Amino acid sequence: MVKAQYTAGRPVSGGPLFCAYRRHIRNQNLRYLLALLILGFAPAFTSAHASTDSPRIGSLTQCLGSALHQSEVVQIQSVTDGDTVRLTDGRRVRIIGLNAPELQKRSEKKLLAYAQLAKQRLENWISTADSVRLVPGAENYDRHGRTLAHVLINGEYSVAANLIAEGLAASSAVAPNTRCATAYRYLEDKARQHKRGLWSSDNNPWYTTQKPVQTIVGFHIAHAKVIDLSRTRTGWQLRLQNGIVVNAKSSRLAQSYANELIGKRIEIRGWFSRYKGTTQVRLHHTSNLAVLP
Repeated sequence: MVKAQYTAGRPVSGGPLFCAYRRHIRNQNLRYLLALLILGFAPAFTSAHASTDSPRIGSLTQCLGSALHQSEVVQIQSVTDGDTVRLTDGRRVRIIGLNAPELQKRSEKKLLAYAQLAKQRLENWISTADSVRLVPGAENYDRHGRTLAHVLINGEYSVAANLIAEGLAASSAVAPNTRCATAYRYLEDKARQHKRGLWSSDNNPWYTTQKPVQTIVGFHIAHAKVIDLSRTRTGWQLRLQNGIVVNAKSSRLAQSYANELIGKRIEIRGWFSRYKGTTQVRLHHTSNLAVLP
């Protein structure tokens, strides 16, 4: 279990409430409580095994805010995997806020059982739902042309929140679609604490610990010490001891916090790529970075 201490600066959006949150709230438990109060729900799990009948995590309406007014009722034709569905009108939807294991990805074969279970959960929820709604993201499409949206069962139950809480997906914030990122990370931390789903073993292919840095491509979670900080035109570069470079805009990583990270071990997640011989990852949101004990 990673006991996250969020110190990566302010979220992309949020106004005075999140500014106060960043400046004054230092206790981890209070941070988690604030995230839940903002969202208006609390996890309903009482054991490490969740029901397959229906979502168990409550309403996200406060988190999604004004975007709810743009929601639409849709019909889902098929489920590709835990984070992607196809609608009857032909649109492919990439669900915001999570990354589920892929069914066909060879490097994630150790997570195949969880990939299959995530797909099954989503199919069950959709088949028994009175309605399915899409809530659009701040950015409507990804580079593959897929629609980016939150998927709500019966108007309020977030598919992403429930899959993350069951340990069948990781929270993953990608700017600018970060409205619920803090709460999703909270749900993941609880799933990891209770070793649910794909967090039941440390032998998780998303972790970079046992991999040569030059082979780390795609979604991963890295643990390493920050050894250097340098200024860029738009923000900062953190260089980690294992050679990974973290790129962050100044709006997502305040200078004071960036300086505090030097010499500390962090957990950083996201989609890694190779650029000019270096393995790099972009920091999209504070929830994607945690300081390790």
